[in-house]
Amino acid sequence: MNYEPTDGGRASYAPNEKRDCTVRAFAIVCGLSYAESHSILKDAGRKNQHGVHFDTVLKIIGWRYRLKRRNDTDTTLRGFVEAHPTGRYIVLERGHALALVDGVIHDNLSPTPRSKVRAAWQFIVQ
Repeated sequence: MNYEPTDGGRASYAPNEKRDCTVRAFAIVCGLSYAESHSILKDAGRKNQHGVHFDTVLKIIGWRYRLKRRNDTDTTLRGFVEAHPTGRYIVLERGHALALVDGVIHDNLSPTPRSKVRAAWQFIVQ
């Protein structure tokens, strides 16, 4: 699997932020700065590093999206990446979100190929 280590811009905006994987993944997939992503997710209800629904976020910014998988615990991260070599996705593993852009995982953690994909949202650039 191809992997690009990144903090999604956190170091320049909020270097001490914790539990911000959703903010980072959203910034990367949508091509936003970390600050813009953080603000949008806060407006959508993210508080104390918890509680945001992508449906709400995407309605706020007007992006189109498609839910690719939900609660399909048979799909591994490696399998999802291989099945989706192009496109922009936020992939949800157990307790963690990461960005997948054109077959490359963008995250600050090294990916675990056999981890199970809980859900994935495809973002359609407009």
